[in-house]
Amino acid sequence: MDNTFLLLKTAPDLLEKLKSALTHRHSPEEIFKQRISFIFGSMRQDSGVTKERIREVLRKHDGY
Repeated sequence: MDNTFLLLKTAPDLLEKLKSALTHRHSPEEIFKQRISFIFGSMRQDSGVTKERIREVLRKHDGY
């Protein structure tokens, strides 16, 4: 069996960033932006839907 996998180490700076992310509280604006990105990424490229249109629909839906 090849033990190469066992020799891999996670970069210490990456571990620190991951630990920091555990305690980060997302703001409503960050969550809103994530929703837009998720929906946009789920759309077909030829749908013609823009991020701005998604933003408009979400704001209307959320009562902004």
